[in-house]
Amino acid sequence: MAARKYRPDIDGLRAIAVLAVVAFHVDFEMASGGFVGVDVFFVISGFLITGLLVEESAQSRALDFASFYSRRARRLFPALYATIAGSFVAAILLFSPRDLERVSGAVIFALTGLSNFYFWLESGYFDAQSDLKPLLHTWSLGVEEQFYLVWPALFLFLRAQRRRHLAPMLVFGIGAMSLLLNLLVLSVSGAQAGASWGRDIPSMVFFLTPFRLFEFAIGALLVWMHRAWPQSALVREASLLVGLVLIGIAIVAFDEETVFPSYNALLPCVGAALVLLAGNPPRSGRLLNNRLAVGVGLISYSLYLVHWPLIVFWKYYTVRELTGAEMVGLPLLAILLAILMYRFIEQPFRTRHGLFGSNRTFGLACAGLCLVLAAPAVNAWTDHGWSWRLPNELSQSIDEMRAKRAEYWESWAGNIKHPSEFSEDRTSVVVIGDSYALDVVNMLRDEEGFEVFYEGTTGHECRGFTLPVKGERDGPQMRREAELCATNRSKFAASYKRADVVVLADRLSTWHTSDGEATGELLSNVRMLRSAGFQGPIVIYGERPTYSVAVYQQVFRFGRLAGAGKVLRDFLRADVRTMRERTEQAARFYKTQGIDYFSPIDQLCGADWCSVVTPDGKQIYFDTGHFTWAGARHLAPEFSAHLRALRDSAGRPR
Repeated sequence: MAARKYRPDIDGLRAIAVLAVVAFHVDFEMASGGFVGVDVFFVISGFLITGLLVEESAQSRALDFASFYSRRARRLFPALYATIAGSFVAAILLFSPRDLERVSGAVIFALTGLSNFYFWLESGYFDAQSDLKPLLHTWSLGVEEQFYLVWPALFLFLRAQRRRHLAPMLVFGIGAMSLLLNLLVLSVSGAQAGASWGRDIPSMVFFLTPFRLFEFAIGALLVWMHRAWPQSALVREASLLVGLVLIGIAIVAFDEETVFPSYNALLPCVGAALVLLAGNPPRSGRLLNNRLAVGVGLISYSLYLVHWPLIVFWKYYTVRELTGAEMVGLPLLAILLAILMYRFIEQPFRTRHGLFGSNRTFGLACAGLCLVLAAPAVNAWTDHGWSWRLPNELSQSIDEMRAKRAEYWESWAGNIKHPSEFSEDRTSVVVIGDSYALDVVNMLRDEEGFEVFYEGTTGHECRGFTLPVKGERDGPQMRREAELCATNRSKFAASYKRADVVVLADRLSTWHTSDGEATGELLSNVRMLRSAGFQGPIVIYGERPTYSVAVYQQVFRFGRLAGAGKVLRDFLRADVRTMRERTEQAARFYKTQGIDYFSPIDQLCGADWCSVVTPDGKQIYFDTGHFTWAGARHLAPEFSAHLRALRDSAGRPR
């Protein structure tokens, strides 16, 4: 049967798929949709595995499950375990405790074939960047392994029914249900964009197997379709060329903002199906069955495994994006490593010869290796990424950060009073803003003589608090965030007559005045606040030093607290001089509008670099710009004194 006969064009198709993924991962501009290479692999798997099961069902009365799973294990596990082991060792040598902790969790889930669940559960707004996840790409292997568990059972059921046309009908039904599930769930996600669970749905659809089954089903249906597919040379030539064009369009036109998989996945999947139906047409077939394409296809699995960890660890080591030379050099190095892995790891285990020839011996070896890899990974996962690898001062720092960070984002829920409950003998402060306003809340909530009201975060993609963001960041997620901007007006229309001070703080609006439109929106909201009855001082908590990398990670890489601020100088989003000029200009402007402006620049920065560690050795940042609990407490005395002075000057002493 065609599904069992070796076809070099399939290896050629694998080459296109894996090179698309690699190009996407090195940020090659023309491959913004290169992630669809994974979907091409799913179609190929559905075709080959279904063809094998159909043929085996026809030739024997029973499906040989042991033989089936042995072949799959020999195909997948040796190279996968080698990749996991190498990545874990590299993470131990390079990664900070927090990052090693995450990698250790990924190791455990990758060994159990559940990577897709791990990365789905880990995803979210404050999740680590993908560049910190060397095993992120194993999510697709988790989907494949789960497919291998379900699909043979389906054919066992079909054998018992003994109805000729039931198999393709059932496969079509499963595929249709999977695609329909995509459409229904994503439509719910769009309707619930304002809820946190609604925003998490797209990642669930991307990672979980039920939403990917239609891609395997497309490949599976080809087992029956190829018999009826026209075999004329013209039709086959056209089929292959059209299929490649569809895949190419997806690779070039799609990007990270594309709704996926959903209906968009049909483009590369149907393209892959047309290529598989074409077989090896005499002319265009040379595009896929030439020696170069076939050679890359043969090592495609190893190349898929090694390329992403290589990119992640290189970026982690260099702490920057890839240069043009690296965008070429790293894939070439990955190909070399893939050739070695294919020759010395993949191939020796594919056949039942040598030390691990028997299925029993091979299975025991796999189980033993899993235990060897899982034991240290579990220990590192539960032991906070082995922070003992760091100097004592850093170990203490990370332990303190972890203890406080867990409660940071919900800190406003405690010690927070409604304005109607404000007392007369305390300085009462209303804070309005996004997650950056939480820093202000944490400065004041435990400060003696203060009581704080904070209703919750405003939309973080809003300029002037209520004006949607614009420009290059536009996309489905950003548009959903922007829809929340109008709801922020209610915070300015509320009555805060009993408050002493209102503090405005957010990421986009309150730092400087270069965006005239946003500044005008902010002033409009201030007028609304005044109209609602608040006549006390209004304070903008303005520009702070922010960085292009997560500060704590760089401190850990640096290896000590002393001098960390100087090392991080090159990662400041704006140099100290520029920040000072902007804050001085903003302070002058807002003073003319009757608004006070306060910036922590002078508290944190010297002539050309800014502190990232408090005088008593606590880290000030836990990401690129949010303050740790210790950082907020370090900055609190000066800001609280500033608010007291404003209150007193407004004639409302306590």
